[in-house]
Amino acid sequence: MTTSNTPDMQGEAADAESDDPGQADATQAEGSADSAAPDAESATPPSPEQLLAEAEDRLLRTQAELQNTRRRARLDSDEALARGKRDVLLDVLPALDALQRALATAGDELDEQLLEGLRQTEQLFVSGLMRHGIEPVPADIGATLDPALHRALVQQPSADHEPGTIVAEITRGYRLGDLLLREAEVVVAAAPVTDGDG
Repeated sequence: MTTSNTPDMQGEAADAESDDPGQADATQAEGSADSAAPDAESATPPSPEQLLAEAEDRLLRTQAELQNTRRRARLDSDEALARGKRDVLLDVLPALDALQRALATAGDELDEQLLEGLRQTEQLFVSGLMRHGIEPVPADIGATLDPALHRALVQQPSADHEPGTIVAEITRGYRLGDLLLREAEVVVAAAPVTDGDG
């Protein structure tokens, strides 16, 4: 007796083939390979122009870093030089201060030739400092006290000067450019005392 395939049996066979996991994986792999092919073709190497631009960018960055390094080294060198000058100046200044005080208090009894020799010695000191860029701090009589440059040691009542202005310089100050080496010590005017005060 001959048995023919019914439509139900054919449908079951088709379902069995579609449920085969191996066949499904193979189909997906073929699809992935087909989709990856265009990406591989689009990953082209950089053009010579792009390579040149990247090289120029790296060169500019290297040059900028080199300039920054040189600038920092120059600043460090300048600061070290200024510190060295300051240390030498602070060691020398007491001698100059004593010489200037001697000249300021010298009377007529001092020999004129000796007095002239002292003045020339003072001028040698001052000229040597100026050659190294060291200048006196301005402390003119009548000028307003600047706390950044002056130190007020004494307040002196005065009717001739405005309160807070310089009446006299006690010790000369010095600076190297914008670097203050030593403040000028000064006498500052105060309001005069009247009979009704106190």
